[in-house]
Amino acid sequence: MRNCSVCDGPVQNELRQVWISGLVGTDVLPFLVNACSAACVAALPEPYPGYVQTPHTGGPDIVQPAPRRATSALVL
Repeated sequence: MRNCSVCDGPVQNELRQVWISGLVGTDVLPFLVNACSAACVAALPEPYPGYVQTPHTGGPDIVQPAPRRATSALVL
């Protein structure tokens, strides 16, 4: 990894990799961010509502938000 995903500056000492969820068209996708500093991680946009609300490193200890339930039933 050569450049920061946030500021496009060089990653010199320690790479910080975090995940966020973002809206692309009509889909919410996970994005792996390669950041050069804690300031660049803090500058990330807020993750999409209903998903993990902070940048995170992933793994089994991440608590996922409860699934959204449908508000109306399909009637045939």
